[in-house]
Amino acid sequence: MKVTVKQLQGTGCDIEISEQALVQDLKVKIAESMNVPVTHQKVLRMGVALVNNRTLKSYDIKDGTKLMLLMKKPDTLEEAIHRSFLKFYTTEQADRLTKAFMEDFSKRMSQLSLDDIEQMASMYLQQQKAPQ
Repeated sequence: MKVTVKQLQGTGCDIEISEQALVQDLKVKIAESMNVPVTHQKVLRMGVALVNNRTLKSYDIKDGTKLMLLMKKPDTLEEAIHRSFLKFYTTEQADRLTKAFMEDFSKRMSQLSLDDIEQMASMYLQQQKAPQ
């Protein structure tokens, strides 16, 4: 079947996909077609956000259905750390831990030289290229 995915700005595309496919599969196809990373996508049908592990059929998505694509702003490091702390600590504790983490992180980053950063980047790129 073919579904139409549109962004608010008007850009869009048609995606060929099975109604048995998962929403996650649709997001992968959107990423390939529209160059929007899966982690930044929020796909809506009639105002309802689609959940990754459900099938398109479970949302009654059929040939010709129109879906809306919203792009989520990626979390900052501070937001991601804070959200992680909230899983284990109270809001007040998470706030204090996040502040302490960010202060320590900034201090350590400011102590790195450009050579240190280049070496870390090279190691990271080598790890990415290495067969898993």
